[in-house]
Amino acid sequence: MRFFAVLLVPLVFAEICPMDKHAICNTGHLSCTCSVSQEDEAPVPEISCNALIARDLETGNFPVVSVEFDLNNSAEALEEFPEDAFRDKISSSLRVDEEDVIVLRTSCVGTDDTLTIQFVILKKDTNSSALPFAIEDLIDAESIATRMKAMGHLSQIANLDVDTIEYTEELVDLEFEPSNLELIFKAILLALIFGFFFVLGVWKLTKKGDEYADDLQKP
Repeated sequence: MRFFAVLLVPLVFAEICPMDKHAICNTGHLSCTCSVSQEDEAPVPEISCNALIARDLETGNFPVVSVEFDLNNSAEALEEFPEDAFRDKISSSLRVDEEDVIVLRTSCVGTDDTLTIQFVILKKDTNSSALPFAIEDLIDAESIATRMKAMGHLSQIANLDVDTIEYTEELVDLEFEPSNLELIFKAILLALIFGFFFVLGVWKLTKKGDEYADDLQKP
């Protein structure tokens, strides 16, 4: 019984992940959609964060810092990614202005316990209104990732446990597309859980009926 209850927890009591609404990152003229949820039927409220950067025309790649969080033990009281706290921690640790930290992705990548944040940092002399930003407008993402890895206090950011900090040129997809195998597995799991509780309910009703019949037969 407890086993099935544990299985139901991520399906019913999800917190930051999986996301059930489109995610908007940054503010002002840099406000953009950094994650698209399949469960949210509302129109995407802002332009895609892809519009902020000049991605490679062939591959769609762009150099970013990618931070992966483990949500298992550090996100119980959070319903959404604490972007302001994240931005504050990054800016104070790297000694950059908060408004120069540009978040491009917040993605659960199809999991309930992992959150991936991808961001870049503008150089001080960059005109923030001159969109899209080219690689030359940004502080080198690889050097940022290297510096962050060396900072022991960044094992936790915005009260979330950091799993990995990496430099990458591969942007996470704005909208996660689950594989057919994953969808089939979830459907089977839900069917098994439903079937278990259905059989359990029938068994309890039958047991109560037998007990009632026994009581009637008693002298």
